[in-house]
Amino acid sequence: MTADADRGLSVVIHEPPARRITLGHALLGPLARHPPRFEVRVIHRSTDAIVLRIPVNRARSDADALAAVLRDDLDTLDESTFLKKHG
Repeated sequence: MTADADRGLSVVIHEPPARRITLGHALLGPLARHPPRFEVRVIHRSTDAIVLRIPVNRARSDADALAAVLRDDLDTLDESTFLKKHG
């Protein structure tokens, strides 16, 4: 995380809070929409705006791996090339 401290973008993993189960969710069962378990976010540091949001419905390790790939691309590419590649 310190490697990209001088850059304008940063990568974070966000875990949304658990949603309450409502009667509608209980009746729909597996057909109900569920939020992703994790989100890998690319955030613009100066404005705190979310530039890129990638949902991950698997394990935390998968979200960590995706975040590591994005951080590596941020270290090797400039911001405009990074956004063209991933955005």
